[in-house]
Amino acid sequence: MDSVASLLADPAAEEAWARVERWAKKRYGREASVESLLFLIGIHSRDGDIAARLKKEMKQDLIMDGTHAVLAELGVYAREGAGWKRIRSIPVLSEDDQERLLRVAIARYLDRHLDPGF
Repeated sequence: MDSVASLLADPAAEEAWARVERWAKKRYGREASVESLLFLIGIHSRDGDIAARLKKEMKQDLIMDGTHAVLAELGVYAREGAGWKRIRSIPVLSEDDQERLLRVAIARYLDRHLDPGF
């Protein structure tokens, strides 16, 4: 399991994120933010089982599910029934490092679950 410091310092992380951006632009026709990708991953992690019209609270729940799902790729969370269990803690990070870590996790999630080799 990679340390947070090694994930943040990995030079391949920037290329992986650039791949995510290219994939999102090709698939959805526009640039995608970390939050919008977490939302999509949240929907995916619930097997797409959601109502067509979502209330704000549900959207926030999906973003949190997406966050847990991508951090599970780094060994921070594990699915436990309908929820998530923290199995590893991460150090306090600056906002920039938090976003960088989420980008690494999103790239790994997409590579593994949604569109291998995107």
